[in-house]
Amino acid sequence: MLKSIKNLSVVVLFLLSALSVEAQSKFEYNVYGGLSTAGIFDYGHCLSASINPIWAKNDNFKLESRIGYTLDNATESLFSEVYGKAQWAMIQVGPRLVLRSVDKKFRPAMNVLCGYHHLLSSEGDARKFEESGFSIALNMEAELGRFIFGISLDGVGNEIPNNAGLKLGYKF
Repeated sequence: MLKSIKNLSVVVLFLLSALSVEAQSKFEYNVYGGLSTAGIFDYGHCLSASINPIWAKNDNFKLESRIGYTLDNATESLFSEVYGKAQWAMIQVGPRLVLRSVDKKFRPAMNVLCGYHHLLSSEGDARKFEESGFSIALNMEAELGRFIFGISLDGVGNEIPNNAGLKLGYKF
């Protein structure tokens, strides 16, 4: 438990230090909802929602953070034999690279977010999940005006990659 608190503290301090960048750059945020597999080799689905504050150093390079929630419903697992329902909270941070200039209507982007995943609750064999741990997400997205659509590959703990999914977002 103490190790988990230390990990969370490091991520929170990093996010707070990123706030100092805001005074010198543009601040925006995206809101996402998504649907994904319960696992690469599992049957089931996940629903997720997140708010992503973004600090832009320029039009193409940004520092992104993510605060989110995932409901995981695995009905059958091929390898891990861990299935059931689990609820996760996450906090992540990482670089975002936008591949076209701001004057273009269609702007593809990618990011790699790393951080902390915390298990809120679990039912069934999902109780075998670790309580919390390291998480990573690789996202390929495209902005079309204020709407964002993309694919995501997420991993938690020793299950990297874990979930693959589609997401839809809105840029404020």
